[in-house]
Amino acid sequence: MPGSATAATSAAVDATWNTRMTRAGGILEAHHCSTTTACGGWVTGDRMSQYGSRDRAGAGASRSGVLRSYHSGIVLGS
Repeated sequence: MPGSATAATSAAVDATWNTRMTRAGGILEAHHCSTTTACGGWVTGDRMSQYGSRDRAGAGASRSGVLRSYHSGIVLGS
């Protein structure tokens, strides 16, 4: 949603801008939604919840740890 960025989300985007996720040698196509419910039936495959990600980070997970908790078997690189 336009205008919904916060300093924390902007910092996370900046910190991971040059990072790419791959799985089995190919770029991973992932979906990111505001809530797990919002991801619901309109997407298939890998999906990541904004609030679930926030909660994992709040519990001490690193950025790569959060990504790996949603997307199994990924490799993070630049």
